[in-house]
Amino acid sequence: MIRYHVESAPASADVASVAVRVFKQLLNGISPLLGQAASQALFRRSVKLTEPAPACLRGLHQEGTLEALAAGLRAQEPEAAMEASVALLVTYLHLLANFIGERLTWRLVEEAWPDLLGTPSWKTDE
Repeated sequence: MIRYHVESAPASADVASVAVRVFKQLLNGISPLLGQAASQALFRRSVKLTEPAPACLRGLHQEGTLEALAAGLRAQEPEAAMEASVALLVTYLHLLANFIGERLTWRLVEEAWPDLLGTPSWKTDE
């Protein structure tokens, strides 16, 4: 999702802006289901668990805000910012799927970006 929305030769600020927009969209879709506090806690937990821990994410789990994420990403080289934001998104979606289930996670992501995703294997098996 992040790579999809970033231009071919982005600056770190572009990556940060897109990453924050993607996470805001996800958090807005998930907050009605989990509540604001739980969705923020899940974000902070995903920051802590993202491996390998990019320099821009170290210590971020304590503050756990999107503004702090943006600042950390802007301070990196564009490719490092991209790798960190994608790793964080993968970790977040993995934690979310473990918490609420793969199907509901897929539906929330599909609602946020309907033209981006293909059909998951479990949908073709039904």
